[in-house]
Amino acid sequence: MRATFLTQFILGLIFVSVQIPQARAEEEIIKLCPKLADEKTYEGEFEDFRFVTAGKDGWVFRSDYDLKQNMEDFDLSEWSLSSFTRLRHALQKKGTELSVVMIPTRGLIGYPYLLPPHDTSYDHAKAKLGYLALLEGFKKAGIITADTSDVDTIPGFFLKRDNHWTATGARYMAQKLAEAVKAHPIYAGLTKAEFTTVGAKPPVPIDANDNFLEFIEENCGAPPPAEKILEVFSTTRKVEGDAGAALLGEDAKPEVVLLGTSNSTEPEPSYANFVGFLREALGVDVKNDSIMGGSMRGAIGNYVLNGDYEKYKPKLIIWELSAHYGFEQRAFFREIIPAVYGACSDEEALAVAKGTVNPKETVVMKDLAAKTMFSYNYYFVLELEDKDERDVRVDFTHMNGKEDKMEFERSERNSLPTAGFISRS
Repeated sequence: MRATFLTQFILGLIFVSVQIPQARAEEEIIKLCPKLADEKTYEGEFEDFRFVTAGKDGWVFRSDYDLKQNMEDFDLSEWSLSSFTRLRHALQKKGTELSVVMIPTRGLIGYPYLLPPHDTSYDHAKAKLGYLALLEGFKKAGIITADTSDVDTIPGFFLKRDNHWTATGARYMAQKLAEAVKAHPIYAGLTKAEFTTVGAKPPVPIDANDNFLEFIEENCGAPPPAEKILEVFSTTRKVEGDAGAALLGEDAKPEVVLLGTSNSTEPEPSYANFVGFLREALGVDVKNDSIMGGSMRGAIGNYVLNGDYEKYKPKLIIWELSAHYGFEQRAFFREIIPAVYGACSDEEALAVAKGTVNPKETVVMKDLAAKTMFSYNYYFVLELEDKDERDVRVDFTHMNGKEDKMEFERSERNSLPTAGFISRS
């Protein structure tokens, strides 16, 4: 077993629905430039934008992400299904149930606004079947899953020129998840409270997130007009004996935690009030530990690896995901499932090693063949002295000569400094 990194280390083999007025009057088709049709424009960090195309009424789509329609783009493979099931089992052993809200692709909602050639090449019915198959896959994994099978009937679910949802979409998803949670035995054991959500017109209309617009401006020279958010929502907790409302407390040990992306952060970028709508629909408090730009692994990875999960062990985790993700993420599951189990005591450890490695490559643990370990059932914990070290690679050599390399990366945007790096062998 070899570890490669530029730091000292300590290694232990230790085991809601209203219509939100979002400036949706008829708009002209957004003018785009030829550069946006060039594949080179989307190289590197801009891959997620491939390919920006205009739609009717001011809509902008990304043909690769928003217009997924093939079953293989949605359906969970046998390996992925098994991995989600193992993750649920790991959490359950710690006393936590896992629930999921699956945000649809934008094409499922915005398909009436597609222009040629996408208006004919995009098969909405086919994409809908794929989305439903994805929901069914999570249910098969035993995960509490919001039944959002009618999501394509919800107008105004998404912003027209950004990948985020509106308050309309957020409230719908919160209500659907609440229905699923209330039908599960976990709900009876949650502490109940009453919450009220109100909307208000901001003094000045708020520009919606301009993620797409910045990209268009950078490549075409002039940005399209920003979409306006004309109403914002806030949720407060009703306190007995108080005619008013009290702000939600964040100090108590949370029973329910939301782990999402920028769709769930407050208030920016979407001003969608998802966590507020969840509190109101569930009738329980919800701690928001979402991370902007976190994608699939950001919030849940950070929550588990920074020690918060082991510290709080909430009764319910709400995981906000998007249907355009690829769920065949082997490195993610190989790391996150052992991280949920966490480090065990020295008495239970099969082997322990401590020391300093050189900057290039050092054997940190050897002669493990006599331990007769099977990689599926054992894992290791790598604890670093430098908690802000973000790039590590660990190499394994198995008894049959097979070599396995695991790379661990922590972006500063969606990962706080952590106590260690954890992965299955």
